[in-house]
Amino acid sequence: MRPEAEANQRLMASILQDSSTWTPGLAVFTGQVFDALSASWVDERSSYRPAPLLDALARGDVGTGERCLEIGSGTGVLTAGLLDTWSEVVCADLSLGMMTLSQHSCNIQADAGLLPFPNGAFDAVAIGDAPMFVEETIRVLAREGTLVWSNALGAGAPYYLPTEDLFDALVAAAERV
Repeated sequence: MRPEAEANQRLMASILQDSSTWTPGLAVFTGQVFDALSASWVDERSSYRPAPLLDALARGDVGTGERCLEIGSGTGVLTAGLLDTWSEVVCADLSLGMMTLSQHSCNIQADAGLLPFPNGAFDAVAIGDAPMFVEETIRVLAREGTLVWSNALGAGAPYYLPTEDLFDALVAAAERV
């Protein structure tokens, strides 16, 4: 378990239930933390992070749409796997430092709590080890779209959420839309 996991998981659970707990100040702080981590990110995390996502893509029914939004794309460690499934992948991340290291051509600095995309713009949304903002995810996802949620470290990860809680929050958000 990462040292920061327990506190981050409490924050993620709070955001899952009430997105207003994610503040502009918290977004700035989070971006700064990941900017500081960016230099060592690929070396420290690229070996284990893709496996759960690739497994989910191989075993899940991820749909056949064209456009995928990757939330929390960072340095692009997971992007190649998404490009094998969708013809267009748009990468969004808070951290400019992380995105500077990405080789992908479509990187947009954005807060996942307030995405700069129209309703229903994506056939899929992929989130790997990043915060879940259910209202925004549901809003930008096409009606018959696919959500791919991947967590490389399971319950020991800072952004881990129990599947049941995630499912319940997504269903509740979809009913409000």
